[in-house]
Amino acid sequence: MKRFATSNVLRVGAILVFLSSLVGVVSPSSAATNDVPVVYGSVEIMVPANWVVFDGDESGCAPSQIMVLVNGAKENCQGSTEPKGLVTFGRATISLGTAGRILVHGLSVRTSTMEGKYGGRFFTIAKFDTQLVVSGWANLDRNIEDSIRVAPRVAVTAKGALLTTPSTWRWSTFDGLRFATPATWPVLRPVDIGCPWLDAYHSTSTLELVQSGDSDSSCPPPVGGHSNADALVIGGRPFQSVRALQRLSINGVKFTVLRDAYTDASGVLDLRARTHAGSTFVRFTFKERDNGRVDREILDSMHLI
Repeated sequence: MKRFATSNVLRVGAILVFLSSLVGVVSPSSAATNDVPVVYGSVEIMVPANWVVFDGDESGCAPSQIMVLVNGAKENCQGSTEPKGLVTFGRATISLGTAGRILVHGLSVRTSTMEGKYGGRFFTIAKFDTQLVVSGWANLDRNIEDSIRVAPRVAVTAKGALLTTPSTWRWSTFDGLRFATPATWPVLRPVDIGCPWLDAYHSTSTLELVQSGDSDSSCPPPVGGHSNADALVIGGRPFQSVRALQRLSINGVKFTVLRDAYTDASGVLDLRARTHAGSTFVRFTFKERDNGRVDREILDSMHLI
């Protein structure tokens, strides 16, 4: 599925990893308003919104544009005008002998450069077996390496003690779950069940309750609109078979982290909660530069009814 990087605005959490052997520190750069997130596994980067993103086991071509290839996506121009720049973001596959080391948002990153047609700047995050390669005109944007950080869903799904629900939050009951969200969040009740969150273009954080029924768990996330907002979508039941990447048990609720949450370049966190009535779909989006704490508090508040 080809899409522009504006497929969503993702927000970030940092998990600090202090290593005394590091040489050099990259300070956080100010986020450009036209930059949007791209996620592979547990790592997130920010790229300009007009770059073209291909993700998954697909291939594509963006002639005379800058392409971002995520999670095994491949360039396939086949004689067409080639892209003017490339960013590949996925599993670490190339090991270069000479490399520097920097600290970016608490992550240890090995840096190297390779010349030639298939060269570029390499950034390897060994902790998460992830590698970022920037070449061509994409090299002109030096904010990419400054934006490397841990994706917020890592903090939301990490093991640890349950967080206390703030006393000022509002409790809701819906589709087999009881949970709390900040009292300032408006509650929306979409009636569509196919891809209801496609209409979620809100600049404020929201709780969105979806009519019961089959929902497509492979739906893309909202296009933009969440740069300054979290969002929680609850309701519907995925009709597609999904592979579990992680299982969580919180207050007796059994959650499955769905495959799409890790393989898409969207960075949302999709879960399926097992309820007394069957199951319900739960989707988190994250506001920009967030550490995931609010979403972790929401998840930790969930109970069965």
